[in-house]
Amino acid sequence: MSRLTATAILGFVLATLGTLAATAQQSSPPKRVALIIGNDKYTTLAELKNPVCDAKAVAFLLQRHGFEVTLLTDLNRDGFE
Repeated sequence: MSRLTATAILGFVLATLGTLAATAQQSSPPKRVALIIGNDKYTTLAELKNPVCDAKAVAFLLQRHGFEVTLLTDLNRDGFE
């Protein structure tokens, strides 16, 4: 299984679990939202191969499944706050 496929599956599973938890607490259909962050420009870590491309692929997959997606890439510390 490629890293991209594993990342996409993990993103979908986490989003699905979040939706199921929200559904259990609400009687109306839940709003499906996802925050996807892909960083490949770390100052203290080795460079990763394709995290931004992986994040875009996961975002695309979740959008196809009805999620409102916020995709952020290459954030610094201030960008996370």
